[in-house]
Amino acid sequence: MSNRVASYCPMRAHLIAFVAALFCGYQVYMQAAPGSMVNELMSGLSIDLAGVGFLASCLSYSYLLFQMPAGQLLDRFGCKQLLPMAILSVATGSLLMAFADTLWQAALGRVLMGAGSAFAIVGSFLLASEWYAACWFPLLVGLFEMAGMAGGMGATTILPAMVDVFGWRTGMMINAVAGLVLAITVFFVVCSGKRLTAPEDAGEISNDAQYPVFRTLLLNSLYGLCMFGMVNVFAMLWGLPFLETLYPENQSEAGMGLACMYLFIALGTVCSGWLAGVLKKCRILMMVGAFSGLNCLMVILYVPMPLFLMIMMLSLFGFASGFYSLAFLQSRQIAPSRKLGQVLAVINGSMLIAGIFFQPLIGWLLDQQLASGHRLSVAYFQIALSPLILLLLLALLVAGFSKDPLPVRKHGT
Repeated sequence: MSNRVASYCPMRAHLIAFVAALFCGYQVYMQAAPGSMVNELMSGLSIDLAGVGFLASCLSYSYLLFQMPAGQLLDRFGCKQLLPMAILSVATGSLLMAFADTLWQAALGRVLMGAGSAFAIVGSFLLASEWYAACWFPLLVGLFEMAGMAGGMGATTILPAMVDVFGWRTGMMINAVAGLVLAITVFFVVCSGKRLTAPEDAGEISNDAQYPVFRTLLLNSLYGLCMFGMVNVFAMLWGLPFLETLYPENQSEAGMGLACMYLFIALGTVCSGWLAGVLKKCRILMMVGAFSGLNCLMVILYVPMPLFLMIMMLSLFGFASGFYSLAFLQSRQIAPSRKLGQVLAVINGSMLIAGIFFQPLIGWLLDQQLASGHRLSVAYFQIALSPLILLLLLALLVAGFSKDPLPVRKHGT
């Protein structure tokens, strides 16, 4: 971490946390953008649904590839130097996509977005560990993730309106300008702070630690992969086309239902973080989130219901999906302080794996129906989205095998 250390100031800490949260929201907004302009991308780039799935997943490929280097660089150089450049990478990718004429040009833009986005969550968590006492970390994790979901809400509400008025290319240019403004703001606001959680050797794993680091990372990575799959596969890409097919006469209202899902994902991240901090029982909460999400998804996919009930179910599904943020908390307890960024990067990177595989897979499954001369039907969406049920079953199994590690930090606030 950078050697330049600023004196602690509560107001400065809150301002830094705020701009870090803006970056979290901005990068999720850009991740979710293709789901709000599927038809426009198909016509503008001459691609099919599988192509849209591939384009959306390109960000995930890049995000995953750059996740570990991002954690290492943030541990070594700090957030002030790297976060503005990361935001500029996302903005540049948006601009490149706006001028793309082919799928591969647009894919390159998505790759740049993914490279920059890899720094957002890990950088925000590191800033939280520097500027806030350890007891605030679970809540701050939830708040940063909530900011990300607010970006997802914007992608399902603001971006479609922007595309309708200006077109998708102009919309992506506006997004690039917003990224430039945010990068300048972060450059002048963010600085490295004191590690309030760990003087001296705090954060080092004690010799009598009773829970293996590798096992904790593996189980939490799997849990994050499965639970966040509901966000980056359903909410970010295929949820809106499914709802529009399910309610063809109420497509705009269906979009608002997905926005409600994002809202409750955000609430779920905050509430689960707060409960984990109060109860000190991550494992039970992880099981509750996976079990609730599993039941909600099966009702959403297979039980016919009026739109207002569907919106309620999407909200509950979103709240349960928000428990993915618990994956960060257990691993943070056993993470060496000097490698905290790398440990968080492993967890964060794992959450993109489901999107890498399932975003294009679902698009390919849907294309099979179109290739046979049929229109997209609800029944085929049910088939295509059914692998998400397997992810939630795996999340429930993983949560059952995990257990709460004992705190290993010898000092802390």
